[in-house]
Amino acid sequence: MRLNMRLQLLLPVLSLVIFACSVPHSQHRQAVIKDAARGKLIYSHDLSEAITNFIPSTVEVICTMNYDIEHYFYHLSSGEHIKDENSPTGYQLRDGESILRDKKNFRAFGGGVIVGDSDDEFLILTSRHIIVQEDTIIHYITKKGKNTPVARMRAFLTHIRFTVRGQRHSLEKTARILAGDARADLALVAVSKRGQIGEVFQGSVIHAMNNVWGSLAVIAGYPSEILQVAMGLTSAAPYPGNFSLDINGTFGYSGGPVFLFDDRQELAFAGIGRSIPGKRIFHVVPDSTLQFATKLLPSDIGRLQIEEVPVFGAARMYAVDIRFIKRFLSEAIEGLSKKGFNLAKGFEEILNN
Repeated sequence: MRLNMRLQLLLPVLSLVIFACSVPHSQHRQAVIKDAARGKLIYSHDLSEAITNFIPSTVEVICTMNYDIEHYFYHLSSGEHIKDENSPTGYQLRDGESILRDKKNFRAFGGGVIVGDSDDEFLILTSRHIIVQEDTIIHYITKKGKNTPVARMRAFLTHIRFTVRGQRHSLEKTARILAGDARADLALVAVSKRGQIGEVFQGSVIHAMNNVWGSLAVIAGYPSEILQVAMGLTSAAPYPGNFSLDINGTFGYSGGPVFLFDDRQELAFAGIGRSIPGKRIFHVVPDSTLQFATKLLPSDIGRLQIEEVPVFGAARMYAVDIRFIKRFLSEAIEGLSKKGFNLAKGFEEILNN
């Protein structure tokens, strides 16, 4: 009797399993993709295939910078800086070693997506902050954290070089800037087609981000200068023309393409990775004149400097949405056309829409 009752209870479950296994592959695939569009899918063969299709269009954008650094030491009167019109900083420097000079090299990097081409070059969309670097001045601050007019350090940019690298090899190819938008933090760079850097993006581009909440998003970038892909749900961002991704953002995702599922349940380009929320902390470090494991003496105090270190906030980063990208490309298209560049079909469609 108990055995019969158990069989009766199991029959509905078995029938559901048999029915699920008998669903045609095409219907199953549609159901999987629809779930992905609603943010329910985490991993599937379809998602992997969609990501694989856009990877050849994702490249690394690199900016290498050389700086001459000057650290200033001042003569004080009753704890106050003294104005001096003959001083390079506008304030009286102390006698002797008043300026400590140093040299530093920096490397900024992130992702980019190939959005078009000319006969000889690829056109790459990326983040402006990766490639636009300037002279830097750091001032002394008050106890309340506000800047004073007294310069503590200046970094003079002496050399800058832009390069692009694809996935197939580690060769970096020299690039040039074609356009930039500081407000949207977007830029277009060009690089020679020689060397198989990548391929022009041939996928679809969303025309509008109708719902910013809870869509499944995929971003590609170059954390630690290694091509990686991350996935998370979207939310609103506190900045106009941006949306948020709940991923463990880190340096290298800036400039990388972001994809969402569109109305046709296809993974479509939707934005460019921009920034990571966080804050900066200060710490004391030796300058380049001190060797590792050197025992510090009182006379070495002048060789110590305060540096800022970024501390990332919660697992989240921001991306520029398609509205700002469309506006940026619309403003740049005339100049691009004169230089012989054509946008990929998906990007042409959003400009003509």
